[in-house]
Amino acid sequence: MNENKKSVKQTILIRNDVVRDPNLSVNGFAFVLYLKYLYWKTGSNFEFEVFTTEVKDYLCISDNKTIKAILKELYNLKYLLKGVEELKQNKPILLALNKEKFLTATSKEETEYFTQLPINVLYAMRDRKLDRKEVRILYYLKSYINHTDSKKMYCYPGIETTMTRELNMSKNTIPKYAKQLENKGLISIEKNVIHTSYQYDDHGNLLFNKYNNHYYLNYDRLETL
Repeated sequence: MNENKKSVKQTILIRNDVVRDPNLSVNGFAFVLYLKYLYWKTGSNFEFEVFTTEVKDYLCISDNKTIKAILKELYNLKYLLKGVEELKQNKPILLALNKEKFLTATSKEETEYFTQLPINVLYAMRDRKLDRKEVRILYYLKSYINHTDSKKMYCYPGIETTMTRELNMSKNTIPKYAKQLENKGLISIEKNVIHTSYQYDDHGNLLFNKYNNHYYLNYDRLETL
């Protein structure tokens, strides 16, 4: 979590390699985002207790079976250091975070390795304004935008190559949820016709390039979700 003292805007920072972790499911990423929020809320503690009902509320998941599956996934991927064997209605679960996965940037130079979005994104997931897939895609697109270049405030990952692999989503799912984000005014998509331009290298070998869509995030809209 990061807070801008001038505007008092709170954000949640997630490591880029976590945002792009192909082994992390959509549900797993949603839980990681919530855990990062709890890490900040508890005063930067890596171990804390939380009731299952609270987890369900933030992730918009109604059954214990799904929550247990996510906990198992995060433990197997070493996001959690302790496994959770049982969920009880009136008893909190103890969660121990892996510091390497959840540490926040300590200097300005390190922020390039992290992705941050307004805390409103988490609240919007809790309030069912955003789907978990939409949240994952928002963080993913943000992770590829280079803010050191003011003339290039967009990213252009390829759906059939980079995005399907790193998001662990199908090539049909990604455009569907990206379109939903566009309809909600949270991103803008500059559509480039997918065509191939042919060129030749110095040895006469045929080269080709495909042009991917450009994705822009609408930050003002994200901050007012």
